[in-house]
Amino acid sequence: MHMKDKTIFYIKYLSFIIAFLGFLSLLLNPRTQYFNSNHEVIYDCGRILMLSGVLICLIIIAVSGYFTQTEKYNLKNIFTLSCLIYLVIMIYVIHRFFHIFWFEHTVDFIIFVLHVLPVPFIINDIVKPEYIKTKTFIFTGLFLVITTTLYFRYFYISYEDYWNGIAIIVIHYLIRDWLFLTGTLLILVSLLSIKTHER
Repeated sequence: MHMKDKTIFYIKYLSFIIAFLGFLSLLLNPRTQYFNSNHEVIYDCGRILMLSGVLICLIIIAVSGYFTQTEKYNLKNIFTLSCLIYLVIMIYVIHRFFHIFWFEHTVDFIIFVLHVLPVPFIINDIVKPEYIKTKTFIFTGLFLVITTTLYFRYFYISYEDYWNGIAIIVIHYLIRDWLFLTGTLLILVSLLSIKTHER
């Protein structure tokens, strides 16, 4: 394994550990006091199932990915399935995060990032077909990040209105957050795909 591959390898597994501890904390303590909020990240009806699923997937991904990468065992099918389940669950979890965070303080960004650190690594691991040019993702990602940032900073004007009982500003900010996250993930996946250890 080359030095660059080793660095990415260690960063990747460190991100797994950090995210695992963060979700374990949420599983044991559903109230988000450390978010300066009294809301639950995920409602009680699905909290245990969702967060347990994230934790189990992280463990399976880390173990199966390690053995596959070191060529000790071929657990690629288990690895891929666990990655897909993890990403599907994380779509809902991230959406819940966006309902709680308004990202007006640095601590909001830090806490959010610590919980989603494994996502770009996992997307990079499963987006491997030769016909997908992941290096081109960076241009789309930069476009989304820059245009979204400029629009909401200099052109967006909030107004009081509701859609299906939800304040329209909340919907607009959810769209902003998803666009920004999508762009950021595209950039990170593109950078990771420049040179990573090919399984």
